[in-house]
Amino acid sequence: MTPERSQNRYRVAKLILDLLHAVHGGGLRADGEPVKIVDVDRVLISAVVLTGEHEGRPRTVGDIMRELGMPRETVRRKLAALGEIGVIERHGRHYRITKTPRPSDAFVDDAMEVIRRAVT
Repeated sequence: MTPERSQNRYRVAKLILDLLHAVHGGGLRADGEPVKIVDVDRVLISAVVLTGEHEGRPRTVGDIMRELGMPRETVRRKLAALGEIGVIERHGRHYRITKTPRPSDAFVDDAMEVIRRAVT
């Protein structure tokens, strides 16, 4: 395994741990407010989409459904919600993380705070 791939795996693992910590009410935002992510499905779907991007294989609804063991309609509904708040963009059949999500939802604020900490 190359050092770069090893570093990327470490960052993904750290991000997952930080997100799980946030789901359970741990951690603080930069402004001192507690981080709390309440929709675990959206976090998992976002993580699968982000993983697909890093692997160079953007994910489809079917890919996400199989990876997470979720019903197709749940995945579609959650992807639509993520799209509405500006976290995920659809490109044909594939999904990608937006480059500049709109901080219009508590999920976005909290998840982005965790992601910022993980990659800095």
